[in-house]
Amino acid sequence: MRSLLPNLKWIDAPDLDVVTSDDDLSREVADQLLVGDPEEPYQGFFLDGFPFNTQQALLLDRHIKGINLAIYFRDEEDTEE
Repeated sequence: MRSLLPNLKWIDAPDLDVVTSDDDLSREVADQLLVGDPEEPYQGFFLDGFPFNTQQALLLDRHIKGINLAIYFRDEEDTEE
């Protein structure tokens, strides 16, 4: 999928063994979003596997001062138990 969207900065879900609270997880992702790289300008971001719940989404929105657009993709092979 990354090769289909090369102009996006891909951010993987945080390591759950290191960070535990929703606020900490959201802040870690926000830090990655807010750090720019002048050598590699991006046209957007793809959060792979994050947020895990609505609370994290709301916290992330607060940490980055607003989200312009969010789209949720669901893998058809994923099943909830």
